[in-house]
Amino acid sequence: MVVGLNEMYKENYRKTGAEFILGTGRFVAPRTVEATLLDGSTRQLRGTNVIVSTGTRASLEPIPGLAEAQPLTHIEALELGQVPEPSARYRRWLRRSRAFAGHAALRQQSDRG
Repeated sequence: MVVGLNEMYKENYRKTGAEFILGTGRFVAPRTVEATLLDGSTRQLRGTNVIVSTGTRASLEPIPGLAEAQPLTHIEALELGQVPEPSARYRRWLRRSRAFAGHAALRQQSDRG
């Protein structure tokens, strides 16, 4: 699912006629960027206008047990091939949340008369 959405966004970008380059880059001269691509090769790009999309990287706080739990940051979540099955604990929480929301809706409805 997520991979499919990423491909859709890339395709929409390609339709604009602009070149999409994925990698890291640094300015090496005025109006010149050297990009290191995912395969390790480099390219120098020069232009009047340069769009720099810096992206982000998540870091895990040094909380005991957190790393062992292998949480998903936004980076790993966007790299998933499909949405994972929810855990039993999450399913229990979801059932309680739905029950609470249903109770609240009924109560609101009865308050209206």
